[in-house]
Parts: sequence; C-alpha cells; structure tokens
Amino acid sequence: MREDLLEATRCFGEFDRSTLALCEPLRAHAHRLHVGMDCAAVGRPVVSPAFPNFRDTRYWMQEYEILVAIAEALRRRLPGRAATQ
Repeated sequence: MREDLLEATRCFGEFDRSTLALCEPLRAHAHRLHVGMDCAAVGRPVVSPAFPNFRDTRYWMQEYEILVAIAEALRRRLPGRAATQ
C-alpha cells in the first residue's frame, strides 16, 4: 500500500524517500496531541460520555503500549542504537 501511495505522488513531482523516516516520529507526536486533547475535553459534561474508559487503567495501558510500539519501531531504524539499548 505504501508503494502505491508513493507511486501516486509522482503525479505531483519527485518524492524524497528520505522523508519517510519522519513517519514514526510524526505518528508519535500526533498520538500524543490526540491524547492531550482527550485529557482537556474529558472534563466537559458534553464530552465525558464519549470517553467512558478514560479513567480506566486499561485505557492508559493501551495508550502506553501504542507509544512503546512506536518507540521500538524508531529504535530498530537507528543504526547502532538497538544493540546498546
């Protein structure tokens, strides 16, 4: 699927494949922002019912596991870092 998307971008011009290295850091940043917005919104009476599991430990474990998976993916891509960690 990624290759199809990259092929489609050629319609607009050349694509610098080195920018793909930004995918995981940007995904982690977007996820962190999303959780932050959830935290800000959950105290509002209109929004709280949309997050019934917000105060549940399992919710936060799932959020933590997502960030750990992103961190591990990043660590695997850094040369020489995975062996020392």
